[in-house]
Order: sequence, then structure tokens, then C-alpha cells
Amino acid sequence: KVNPEEGPSTRSHDEKHIAFLRHSRANQTDTLLVANTDGSNEETVATRKWPERFAWNWATSPAWTSDDQSLALPIINSDARFDQASRDFGTVSGFFVTIFEIRLADRTQKLIQLSPQRFEQPNQVSILSDSSAIILSARAQGASFEQIWYLGRDGSARTVTNDLSDYRNVFLTADSKSL
Repeated sequence: KVNPEEGPSTRSHDEKHIAFLRHSRANQTDTLLVANTDGSNEETVATRKWPERFAWNWATSPAWTSDDQSLALPIINSDARFDQASRDFGTVSGFFVTIFEIRLADRTQKLIQLSPQRFEQPNQVSILSDSSAIILSARAQGASFEQIWYLGRDGSARTVTNDLSDYRNVFLTADSKSL
């Protein structure tokens, strides 16, 4: 049975565990969870209260590091301040992307800053299966069209596409070898 509040899961490299996000509209939270592949021993790893989100969209899924010791997620940020009273973000000077990483053994968290590239309109955002980079469809500030972007942990940013089409979605295969 599929829970409509749960996003897609990803398997650890040793195939013993899955990681997934649970979104709660009622509680206004995103929760990162880990369980055995059969669904047993479900454990909450981290939670974010909205407007701070783990997921830009429902299809966001965590990536396991190659040693299965940590999980990584793409996070969309903006400089805008959220006003609780008006429930408004105010003026947004563009969105930017970071990688949230959490070590499972001790829950140590870190944010990995990526390129300072700003986007007017981020759409589909995915992390590569080895958590080395983010792939997203987005319109860069000042650009006319939405393109597919690669943002690496090393701070690099480049377009994968560069044409007159709008790329509103980009989906990766589980091994990130195809998009």
C-alpha cells in the first residue's frame, strides 16, 4: 500500500535499508526516514518544519553515500525572510541549491554549499546516486528558458542543455547513468 505522504525510496548499496521522505501537510513537516527493505525497523533520521523543507517536490529522494554511512538530499534555499504573520516570503532574490548530508551513526549534519548560481524558477531537483552533484531543471536569473543544470560539490555549475526549449522536469535513473 502506497502512503500518499511518502516520497520515493532509495536502497542502500548493500540493499539492506531504504531511505525516504514523509511529508505531513497536517503537521507541516518533512521527515527523513530509514527502514529495513521490508519496511520494518522504521527510524526517523531528521525532521524539518515548513517553510524549511527537505523536499522541493514530491519526487525528491535521498541518496546514500557510497559507504552507506550517510544520506544526502538537495535543498532549495532563498534569501527571502518568511513572515509568519502574513505567511509570505517577501522579495526573493533568487533560489540557490545546497546539499544536506547526515551521518547515520551519530546524526551529524552538514550543508554543502554548491555554486552561487541563482535561479528564478527551480523545478525538478535530483541528487546523483553517489551524492556528488545535483541535477535540476531551472531558469537561471535573467535567462529566458528553463534548462537542465549540473551543480557539483566542487562549486561547478554548467548547463547540460542550452537551447530554445523549456525543460521543466528531469528524472534520473536509480543509478544516475541516464536522465
